[in-house]
Amino acid sequence: MHTDQTIDVEAPAVDFAFDAARTFVGPHASYYDETWRQMAWRGRQTSWNRYAALYGPFWFAYRRLRLVALASLLWLLLWLELWRQGWSPWVLCGLQCATMIAQGFVANRLYLARFTALGRRLERSVTDAAARERAMARAGGVSRSGVVAALLILALGLGALELWR
Repeated sequence: MHTDQTIDVEAPAVDFAFDAARTFVGPHASYYDETWRQMAWRGRQTSWNRYAALYGPFWFAYRRLRLVALASLLWLLLWLELWRQGWSPWVLCGLQCATMIAQGFVANRLYLARFTALGRRLERSVTDAAARERAMARAGGVSRSGVVAALLILALGLGALELWR
């Protein structure tokens, strides 16, 4: 016996339009669209991002999360200084692995938070939908210059550590 029954499953209420994310994200928008939808559907605050885990501050700089990128770079410089001070490599490797795992788990959440904050701010201040979309595209996307800046900050930090020694 076959019956056709449909079950209505309501998705969690989301206070922003996922479709606007394509304009904001730029490259790999479908990945973030799917990831953020799954996070909302499952009611989770985090999800795994292997690129953020592997590339840390450079991924954050690429996605224009500048303060997180700077904090990650400062942590990396501190880690290198602790290694030079003679800390156990095993302890430092454990700390760095924990940092990488944490970055991998919170990256999508931080990126989503940046997107939603920008979306809310633009909804309040810009009434024209086309102007709002242009502003979303300008503020979002990726920043190759951010990666270059992160590399320069790392190089300057390494140079400062050498001079400080």
